[in-house]
Amino acid sequence: MVFPAGFFYCMQINAVIFPSPTVKTPVLDHLGSRHRVAYMHKMLEHGTGADRQLAVFEKTKKLAELASYINSQYLVGI
Repeated sequence: MVFPAGFFYCMQINAVIFPSPTVKTPVLDHLGSRHRVAYMHKMLEHGTGADRQLAVFEKTKKLAELASYINSQYLVGI
């Protein structure tokens, strides 16, 4: 998978800003935000949808493959 040049740098910084979803943090529990922080970690690990779409296109160089990928990912995880 291909990530933008600054992706890993941002990931290292954001790992400090966003606590691990498994760490007991009273503020996250009080605000009900634990699931949102968990999603941030997922996004930092796997990239955004746009990052993944660019990676598919860079790999295949075919718009039909990209459209197929987008179709396969529609509503995944909702």
